[in-house]
Parts: sequence; structure tokens; C-alpha cells
Amino acid sequence: MIYDSKIKSRDVDGLFEAILLLENVEECYRFFEDICTVKELQAIAQRLEVVKLLVKNKTYH
Repeated sequence: MIYDSKIKSRDVDGLFEAILLLENVEECYRFFEDICTVKELQAIAQRLEVVKLLVKNKTYH
């Protein structure tokens, strides 16, 4: 089954391919600091924490 994404585009493919090339946490820091603001990174990290809570059937306050 093929996943039909709403965000599929050549640019997004390029972003995901670049992320898949990262080999360690330091490379992730360098990459994301280059393409995101501090606030954007903090927002993404916070959203990930919310997802982790929801998977455990907990709520986020």
C-alpha cells in the first residue's frame, strides 16, 4: 500500500532525503539549526512530546 501524503512535493522529498542522511545527534543539531529558527525547533520538540503522551493515552497541559 502506498502512502498518499497531503504534503508530497519535490521540495519535501528533498528535505526528507537530507534528514535520512544525518548520522548522529551532532549532525542533526547542525542541520536543523541551519534550516529552522530556535522557536521552530522548540515547537517541533514540544509537539513530539505531546505525541508521546497521547500514545500513552495521557493528556497534555
